[in-house]
Amino acid sequence: MSVVSRIATVPHVNRKTRKVAAALVSTVVMLALVMPGARAEGPVTAAKKRTSPTTCVATAVSPGANSRARYVWKRLINADYSPAAAAGVVGYLDQVSAVAPHAISRSTDRTGVAQWPSDRWGAFVAQTEDKGQNRWDFKKQINFLLAEMASGDLDLNNDKFKVRVNPRKAARVFNRDFLPIGTDPLAVKESLGVKADGWLRVLGDSRLSKKSDAVTYGGATQCAPPDVDLDRCPMVPDSFKKYFSDSTGFTWEDMSASAQLMSRCAYIRFPHIKTQGTYNGHMPVWSQAIDFMMPKGCITDSSGSRTRSETDLRVGSQLAKYLFENHKRLNIDYIIWQDSLRNPGERSYEDEWAPIADWRNDGYNNGDCTNTHFDHVHVSVYADVLSASVPPPSGLTPDGKPW
Repeated sequence: MSVVSRIATVPHVNRKTRKVAAALVSTVVMLALVMPGARAEGPVTAAKKRTSPTTCVATAVSPGANSRARYVWKRLINADYSPAAAAGVVGYLDQVSAVAPHAISRSTDRTGVAQWPSDRWGAFVAQTEDKGQNRWDFKKQINFLLAEMASGDLDLNNDKFKVRVNPRKAARVFNRDFLPIGTDPLAVKESLGVKADGWLRVLGDSRLSKKSDAVTYGGATQCAPPDVDLDRCPMVPDSFKKYFSDSTGFTWEDMSASAQLMSRCAYIRFPHIKTQGTYNGHMPVWSQAIDFMMPKGCITDSSGSRTRSETDLRVGSQLAKYLFENHKRLNIDYIIWQDSLRNPGERSYEDEWAPIADWRNDGYNNGDCTNTHFDHVHVSVYADVLSASVPPPSGLTPDGKPW
């Protein structure tokens, strides 16, 4: 039986060992808080030692949007749109939603991959429900988008748009004539142009092989359009909630609001990670901590402990980076990965991982690669600050049920 299934899928097995590990982690965290002068000087085994602070600037493309962007690109090219026009549309979708069908604006009542206003979103919902379809289905939303573009009912001159040769201008025209966003035209134009150019570089080369989602997800939460607060972490489906309950013995809805948000964000942004778990004795309590288990587990031999799969190592490091960069939004207390600790916002040198051995030398490392976090990213959150401030969105969940 693998380490992952032994630890996470059958939670009552080896519980004593994990309680001991959790208690030791708690001691590590307390030591970190009372030793502000200590630093990690040596390299961390696998996780990146330094991460630049998050800044909200236009980036060429959104991490994790690669496969969805490719789908839109192919649909547009097959419908006789020029590469520049297709890049303009994809750049616009990246700007408003990260090309995500579940994107919901809290501040302007816009929804979906194109961030349709309520009247146009309502038309789409009525159309899909009339056919017994799921409004959150990505391909259904793209079908509706293409039909809108071709209808001639909007200000967009689709025939002229199809033959545009400048991706930056295509993105700006699409924004101006199809779905205007924001109140700062200059900022919108610049960001749209950067993204349209970026996607043309990524998608315009037909020889470029498709990248695995396992290694393209992650990174900081991308900048939202001006005056728009997007929720890009939709509700997990019922199937995941059932799995969580069956494998941990706890109900997903009984996790704290902060832990639920973190779980949702990891679920949608890191599909490579299938297993999330918690247990009695998890620090600070079971409802405020999640272990994100790597599919292939870890191994300990004469050369030491390590993550078994190179892909797992990359994805785990990306997850740890994403969680750190978004720690304020996700209410994160501390993160442990690859025998190293990070406490966002509590000490002056937050751009560094601290190897746990720097904090203690009492033999806590008993050779178990799970205890030293080579097969999972452990994340603890503070007590809730989210439940009262984040109202549920209108409409239905991806399972077709009320939120």
